[in-house]
Amino acid sequence: VSSSDYVSVFALQGTTLNNNSGTSTTAPSYNLYTGQPNYTATLTQGTTYVANATVGFSNQAFAVWIDFNDNANFEASEKVGFTTTNVNTPSGTFNITIPCNATVGAHKMRVRMVYAAVGNAIDPCTSATFGEAEDYVVTIAALAAPTGNATQAFCGAPTVANLVAT
Repeated sequence: VSSSDYVSVFALQGTTLNNNSGTSTTAPSYNLYTGQPNYTATLTQGTTYVANATVGFSNQAFAVWIDFNDNANFEASEKVGFTTTNVNTPSGTFNITIPCNATVGAHKMRVRMVYAAVGNAIDPCTSATFGEAEDYVVTIAALAAPTGNATQAFCGAPTVANLVAT
Protein backbone atom coordinates (compact mmCIF):
# COMPACT_ATOMS: atom_id res chain seq x y z
CA VAL A 1 0.00 0.00 0.00
CA SER A 2 1.39 3.34 -0.87
CA SER A 3 0.06 6.76 -0.04
CA SER A 4 -3.54 6.40 1.18
CA ASP A 5 -4.61 3.59 -1.15
CA TYR A 6 -5.91 1.09 1.40
CA VAL A 7 -9.17 -0.59 2.33
CA SER A 8 -9.83 0.51 5.88
CA VAL A 9 -13.14 -1.36 6.24
CA PHE A 10 -14.69 -4.12 4.14
CA ALA A 11 -18.07 -5.53 5.16
CA LEU A 12 -20.89 -7.61 3.65
CA GLN A 13 -24.32 -6.53 4.85
CA GLY A 14 -26.34 -9.31 6.48
CA THR A 15 -23.24 -11.38 7.34
CA THR A 16 -20.55 -11.49 10.03
CA LEU A 17 -17.85 -10.21 7.62
CA ASN A 18 -16.96 -6.74 8.89
CA ASN A 19 -13.20 -6.16 8.83
CA ASN A 20 -11.91 -2.84 10.13
CA SER A 21 -8.28 -3.26 9.05
CA GLY A 22 -7.39 0.34 9.85
CA THR A 23 -5.61 3.12 8.08
CA SER A 24 -1.98 2.05 7.93
CA THR A 25 -0.16 3.33 4.86
CA THR A 26 2.79 1.01 5.51
CA ALA A 27 0.85 -2.28 5.72
CA PRO A 28 1.44 -4.85 2.98
CA SER A 29 -0.62 -4.49 -0.19
CA TYR A 30 -1.83 -8.09 0.29
CA ASN A 31 -3.45 -9.48 3.44
CA LEU A 32 -5.03 -12.84 4.29
CA TYR A 33 -7.59 -12.43 7.05
CA THR A 34 -8.54 -15.57 9.01
CA GLY A 35 -9.19 -16.66 12.58
CA GLN A 36 -11.70 -14.04 13.70
CA PRO A 37 -15.52 -14.19 13.39
CA ASN A 38 -15.58 -10.82 11.62
CA TYR A 39 -13.17 -12.16 8.94
CA THR A 40 -15.62 -14.67 7.48
CA ALA A 41 -19.19 -15.05 6.25
CA THR A 42 -21.69 -17.68 5.25
CA LEU A 43 -23.06 -16.79 1.83
CA THR A 44 -26.09 -18.49 0.28
CA GLN A 45 -26.33 -19.70 -3.33
CA GLY A 46 -28.43 -17.39 -5.52
CA THR A 47 -28.23 -14.46 -3.10
CA THR A 48 -27.00 -10.91 -3.65
CA TYR A 49 -25.13 -9.12 -0.87
CA VAL A 50 -24.24 -5.44 -0.53
CA ALA A 51 -20.52 -4.83 0.04
CA ASN A 52 -19.53 -1.74 2.03
CA ALA A 53 -16.03 -0.43 1.44
CA THR A 54 -14.32 2.41 3.28
CA VAL A 55 -11.21 3.74 1.55
CA GLY A 56 -8.35 6.06 2.39
CA PHE A 57 -8.24 7.81 -0.99
CA SER A 58 -10.89 8.54 -3.63
CA ASN A 59 -11.31 6.99 -7.10
CA GLN A 60 -10.93 3.34 -6.02
CA ALA A 61 -12.37 0.46 -8.07
CA PHE A 62 -13.19 -2.93 -6.54
CA ALA A 63 -13.68 -6.47 -7.79
CA VAL A 64 -14.40 -9.68 -5.86
CA TRP A 65 -13.79 -13.34 -6.77
CA ILE A 66 -14.53 -16.61 -4.97
CA ASP A 67 -12.37 -19.62 -5.82
CA PHE A 68 -15.32 -22.02 -6.13
CA ASN A 69 -13.20 -24.86 -7.58
CA ASP A 70 -10.42 -24.40 -4.99
CA ASN A 71 -7.62 -24.52 -7.58
CA ALA A 72 -5.84 -21.42 -6.14
CA ASN A 73 -6.69 -19.41 -9.27
CA PHE A 74 -9.33 -16.72 -9.49
CA GLU A 75 -10.86 -17.25 -12.93
CA ALA A 76 -13.06 -14.77 -14.79
CA SER A 77 -16.06 -17.08 -14.20
CA GLU A 78 -15.47 -16.76 -10.44
CA LYS A 79 -15.86 -12.97 -10.34
CA VAL A 80 -18.94 -12.33 -8.19
CA GLY A 81 -18.98 -8.55 -8.05
CA PHE A 82 -17.33 -5.26 -8.98
CA THR A 83 -17.88 -1.54 -8.75
CA THR A 84 -19.60 0.15 -11.66
CA THR A 85 -18.52 3.56 -10.38
CA ASN A 86 -15.42 4.12 -8.31
CA VAL A 87 -15.59 4.50 -4.53
CA ASN A 88 -14.73 7.94 -3.23
CA THR A 89 -13.65 8.93 0.26
CA PRO A 90 -14.87 7.86 2.67
CA SER A 91 -17.00 4.93 1.46
CA GLY A 92 -19.23 3.29 -1.11
CA THR A 93 -21.21 0.16 -1.86
CA PHE A 94 -21.50 -2.43 -4.62
CA ASN A 95 -23.20 -5.80 -5.07
CA ILE A 96 -21.79 -9.32 -4.81
CA THR A 97 -23.97 -12.09 -6.26
CA ILE A 98 -23.43 -15.76 -5.41
CA PRO A 99 -24.38 -17.96 -8.39
CA CYS A 100 -27.17 -20.52 -7.89
CA ASN A 101 -24.73 -23.30 -8.86
CA ALA A 102 -21.87 -22.14 -6.59
CA THR A 103 -20.05 -25.06 -4.97
CA VAL A 104 -21.14 -25.51 -1.34
CA GLY A 105 -18.33 -25.36 1.24
CA ALA A 106 -15.43 -23.17 2.33
CA HIS A 107 -13.59 -21.17 -0.36
CA LYS A 108 -11.12 -18.29 -0.55
CA MET A 109 -12.62 -14.93 -1.50
CA ARG A 110 -10.41 -12.16 -2.92
CA VAL A 111 -11.34 -8.50 -2.59
CA ARG A 112 -9.19 -6.34 -4.86
CA MET A 113 -9.05 -2.53 -4.87
CA VAL A 114 -7.12 -0.59 -7.52
CA TYR A 115 -6.79 3.17 -7.88
CA ALA A 116 -8.33 4.80 -10.98
CA ALA A 117 -9.31 1.47 -12.56
CA VAL A 118 -12.52 0.05 -14.02
CA GLY A 119 -14.11 -2.48 -11.64
CA ASN A 120 -14.95 -5.17 -14.20
CA ALA A 121 -11.45 -4.94 -15.74
CA ILE A 122 -9.44 -5.53 -12.56
CA ASP A 123 -7.23 -8.61 -12.60
CA PRO A 124 -7.19 -10.62 -9.36
CA CYS A 125 -3.44 -11.21 -9.34
CA THR A 126 -1.43 -8.64 -11.29
CA SER A 127 0.62 -5.94 -9.62
CA ALA A 128 -0.85 -2.46 -9.23
CA THR A 129 1.01 0.69 -8.22
CA PHE A 130 -1.80 1.84 -5.92
CA GLY A 131 -4.25 -0.52 -4.24
CA GLU A 132 -4.71 -3.51 -2.00
CA ALA A 133 -5.85 -7.15 -2.12
CA GLU A 134 -7.54 -8.83 0.83
CA ASP A 135 -8.34 -12.55 1.03
CA TYR A 136 -10.96 -14.11 3.28
CA VAL A 137 -12.36 -17.62 3.71
CA VAL A 138 -16.13 -17.72 3.19
CA THR A 139 -18.58 -20.60 3.35
CA ILE A 140 -21.13 -21.12 0.59
CA ALA A 141 -24.42 -22.57 1.87
CA ALA A 142 -27.03 -24.33 -0.25
CA LEU A 143 -30.13 -22.38 -1.19
CA ALA A 144 -33.06 -23.74 0.80
CA ALA A 145 -35.79 -25.48 -1.17
CA PRO A 146 -38.93 -23.40 -1.60
CA THR A 147 -41.77 -24.10 0.78
CA GLY A 148 -45.51 -24.24 0.19
CA ASN A 149 -48.07 -26.64 -1.20
CA ALA A 150 -47.08 -28.50 -4.36
CA THR A 151 -50.48 -27.68 -5.84
CA GLN A 152 -51.73 -24.12 -5.71
CA ALA A 153 -55.25 -22.85 -6.49
CA PHE A 154 -55.79 -19.61 -8.40
CA CYS A 155 -58.94 -17.53 -8.69
CA GLY A 156 -60.01 -15.94 -11.94
CA ALA A 157 -58.05 -16.56 -15.12
CA PRO A 158 -54.37 -16.60 -14.09
CA THR A 159 -51.68 -16.19 -16.68
CA VAL A 160 -47.92 -16.26 -16.35
CA ALA A 161 -47.97 -12.48 -16.80
CA ASN A 162 -50.01 -11.86 -13.65
CA LEU A 163 -48.43 -14.43 -11.32
CA VAL A 164 -46.13 -13.07 -8.61
CA ALA A 165 -43.64 -15.35 -6.88
CA THR A 166 -41.98 -14.42 -3.59
